[in-house]
Amino acid sequence: MLKHQTCKVCMNRDKFNYNVPDSLWKAVVPEKYQNRVVCLSCFDDFALKKGIEIRGALNTPLYFVGDKVAYEFKLVKSNQ
Repeated sequence: MLKHQTCKVCMNRDKFNYNVPDSLWKAVVPEKYQNRVVCLSCFDDFALKKGIEIRGALNTPLYFVGDKVAYEFKLVKSNQ
């Protein structure tokens, strides 16, 4: 069972459990937060500020955990 965590950047409850490669995490997230919980929104903000492209970098599955329901999202690639 997934539990809610609190982002240590914005202090909001983190509703997405995500994973990115370690090398990308270290490039995007400031050192003071690298061993802390960083929500997907703050991760995206850090990447934007540093000009680092993260499109397609999330490892799947991606989990959303709400108060009454949890969803698992998987990347599906088309043959195109």
